[in-house]
Parts: sequence; C-alpha cells; structure tokens
Amino acid sequence: MKIRLLRLSAFVGLALTALFLFGTGTVHAANTCTWTGATSTDWANASNWTDCGGIAPQSADTAIIGSASNNPIISANTTIGTVTINNGGILTYNGAAGVTLSISTFNINDGGKYVHNRAAVTPLNTTSGRNFTSSSTVELQDFSAPSSTLPSFGNLTINSSGTIQMSGNLSTVNGTLTKKNSGDFRLATTQSVALTITGNLQLQSGTMTVQSSSTTNTASVDVGGDISIDPSSTFQRGSSSGLLTLNVGGNWLNNGTFTAGNSNVNFNGSGTQNLTANTSTTFNNLTVNNGVTLVETVAADNVTVNGTLTNNGTIRKSQSVSGTGAKTFGLAGKYNGADLTIDVTTVGSLSNLRVDRFDSNHVNAATAEQTGRYWTITAEGSSFVTNLTLPRSNLGTPSVCKYSGSGTTWSCANSSQTSDSVTRNNVSSFSDWAVGNNAPTSAPLTSLTGKYKAAKKLVQLKWETGTEVNVIGFNVYRATKANGNYKVVNAAQLDAKNPGNILGARYAFRDKKVKPGKTYYYQIEIVHPNATSEFSDTLPVKTK
Repeated sequence: MKIRLLRLSAFVGLALTALFLFGTGTVHAANTCTWTGATSTDWANASNWTDCGGIAPQSADTAIIGSASNNPIISANTTIGTVTINNGGILTYNGAAGVTLSISTFNINDGGKYVHNRAAVTPLNTTSGRNFTSSSTVELQDFSAPSSTLPSFGNLTINSSGTIQMSGNLSTVNGTLTKKNSGDFRLATTQSVALTITGNLQLQSGTMTVQSSSTTNTASVDVGGDISIDPSSTFQRGSSSGLLTLNVGGNWLNNGTFTAGNSNVNFNGSGTQNLTANTSTTFNNLTVNNGVTLVETVAADNVTVNGTLTNNGTIRKSQSVSGTGAKTFGLAGKYNGADLTIDVTTVGSLSNLRVDRFDSNHVNAATAEQTGRYWTITAEGSSFVTNLTLPRSNLGTPSVCKYSGSGTTWSCANSSQTSDSVTRNNVSSFSDWAVGNNAPTSAPLTSLTGKYKAAKKLVQLKWETGTEVNVIGFNVYRATKANGNYKVVNAAQLDAKNPGNILGARYAFRDKKVKPGKTYYYQIEIVHPNATSEFSDTLPVKTK
C-alpha cells in the first residue's frame, strides 16, 4: 500500500509539472490542413478544414488552399507555419486595425491568389520564405508603405481607390502588373526605383506615378511585354528631376494620358513593336533600338518627341490613299521640325503608302547623299503622280535624291525648297530616297503634265525645267504599261532652249499616235552633253 501511494504521488507530480510547463492549452502534432469551405468563409471555423485535428490551422501547421465554393477570409490575429495556395484557391486577409497575420513560409502556385486588404505590410514584408510563381496573383486593396524589399511577385494587381505607396521597395513582377480602381499607385516618393516587369504593364484605371515627390534620384522601369494605358488611366513620371529610364519590350497602346517628365523611353524588344497612340502622346527622349521596327499604327500624327529621337532601328508608318491630297507619316517622316510629305496629285490605282525611316547613311550612298538618314517608300498601286517633300537640315544645295537600284547612282532634283524641307514634283514611282547635298543631277522638271485632246485625237505633253546647266535636249518615250517597253515617239531630239544655262524653260509636245479608251505612260529623257541621259518619273495619261 505504501508503494502504491508513492507511485500515485509521482504521477500527480508529473501531471502538475506538465501543466506548469505547457499551460492548459491543447498540445498536438503539426498537421497538413486542407481548406474545404464546407461551412463558410471564416478561416477560424474548424468545420471548414479537414485533417487539422478538429481545429483551425496553428503555428506549426501547413494550410493548403485550393478551389472551393467558399474562399477563406482571415479577419482575426492568425499565425501559421506554412500557407500554400494552389490553382483556383483564393485567400483574403481582411483584418481591421490591430489584426496581424504571420506566415513563416508562404507559397502561391500558378493560378493561386492572395488578396491583401489591410493597412499593414505583413505577411509581404520579407523575401524570406516567399515563393510566388510567375502565374500566381497578389492583389493589393490596401497596403502600408513597406520599409524593406518586397518579395518577387508573379502577377501583381493594385486595386484601391486610395494611395498605395511602394517606397522604392517593389523590384520584381514576373508576370503582369495591373492597375485597377481610381487610386494612385506610387512606386516611390523620393526613393530610387528599380522595377522589372517580365510581363505586361496594364493601367486600367487611376494613376501610376513613378516618383511622387521632387528628387534627383533616378528610376528605371523595365517592361518585358506591352504597356497599355486605358482611357481613365494616367501614367506619369512625377515631379522628380531625376531621370526615368523606361524600357519597353513589347507594344505601346495609349488611350489615356502619358506624362513623360524627365524620361527616356527605349523600345528595346526585337522585331516589330507597335506604337498605337489613339490620344496625344508626347515623349521626352525616345530611342528605337537596333533590330527593332517601331510601327506607328494610327493614321493621325498623335506622337511627338520633345527631346531627342534616337533611331538605331527602323521607324515605320503607313497611310491609306483614297483620293488626292497630302499625306504625312508621323515619327517616320518628322525631322528638324518638318515632315516627309507625299502630296498625291493623280491617284491612279494607288491605295497605300508606307514609309520606313533609317537614321544612317544608305549603304550605297554617294558622298553627296551621305546626309545621315534615308527613307524607303513603298506604294501599293500604279498610274499615280505625287510631289515628294523631304525634311532637311542646313544644306547648301539640297535636293531630293532617288536611288537607281545600281551602284552609287542617284537621281536628284529640286523643284522647290524651304528652310527645313526640299520638294521634288511629278514622282510616279518609289524606291530609297535621301536628301542630297548637291546640285540636281539634271534639269529638274518642275512640272510635267499630259492631257488628251479628244477633238484632235492627240495627247499634249507639257514640261518645265528649273535649270539647264547640264542639258542639251529631250526625248519623249511612251509605253502601254507602267513597267512596259518604252519607245521614243519624237522623230528627232528636242533641243534644249537654254543649254548650259542656269535658266530653265517650258516645252510642249503633241503625240498624235494614240487611240481613244487607252492609258499611255510617258517618260521624258533628259540628255546630257557627255552622251549620258536620265529619265523623268512616269506620267500616265488616259485617252477618253
């Protein structure tokens, strides 16, 4: 009996010791708990969980969240060992002031989503134990300015009517960054910014500001995909005097407002990148990288560059043609304050014009044509006549020069000029073009017209030269197709009126060997005294 009393006393002592050490709470092994949402959205309700020991997940547990009819919401102080959100699962942190959420290891897998609606930083205030895959999503509906580097996000959505401030601590978004709602999303106040977005930047509503207060600190935002600015959205540099470098790897779509401030925008992708400016878009400095073709897709010239345009690739713009009139080509044609302009005087079957701009010397440019840029102009259609104006810098004897397609031979003419442009009239075919710093290579035909006179059954051609310094005469050639076999129709060479003289002259020629109901194509051969010659552009004339 004495021995039994001693054993009982020892057992009671151990029990009291256990109560002293561990309190009165329940002690259990770590569980892997799976959310079912069978009862409600309440995280703390044990009936919403399986394999969790009859309670909600605790500090040593792992919580697994997948697709469910009720998604979990945390609204009370909660500490969890590991949280894993799988495809279709959504976890919301919706606590009031003073409510904390602590997670040691936080995993969000592809298709999983975490919604943060609390004016606090935790559990996003560390990079340790934060594993968010590229197709996962974190949505910030409320958030305090962080004081340390944030995790690398997959997709990041800013969905707040207030201000969400990153304080320069957002560095990596491996998916798409989306700005929703009417609030202001600020990457920093005065802090430096270095943000990489692997996917797209989508501004659907409200404002995104890079640096909201004046600072000399620099900022860089690297967007691997597209940038889109919707009608109710603003993307702004802010008041900072520090330089923003904005790299764009994809397309640019502006239906809203872009305020450049002190910024360099670099289109640094590969191949074709579209610049779609449905609203006025003004860049500070703009760079097109080598290997990039930047295509301005909107007919209106809505894009301007206030600072420096650096074109190491190609800038392209097309314009449809439905009638006569002048066409301009935005950044592809803008230089030195003037526009490349194609004034269509005869439409023929012309339906489209495309201009490609290259800010380098043509590979086959002669010395006079090495003026730093050239254009490739492509036309769809035929039987057209245009006047071509090229922008120019301060050249002594500017002319519009067309590449012949062979060697370093260019045909140059100057029908008129201003302080920042030069024009060549009666252009009926296109190729590579440059502004030459030379005298015209021939008598520039300042006009070339043709008219069918039905009563006399003949075509009357008229042309005019601006100078005849290097001209001794002319021949008239005709064909029945624009690219057909041209034959001379004048019996003898038409002598120049002012050979070797700086003065020009007017000429007329009647072609009586024509039939009604046809279209004839004419070229004027300009004969030089050194036994060489060149041809004017083609002039179509219909006999009706």
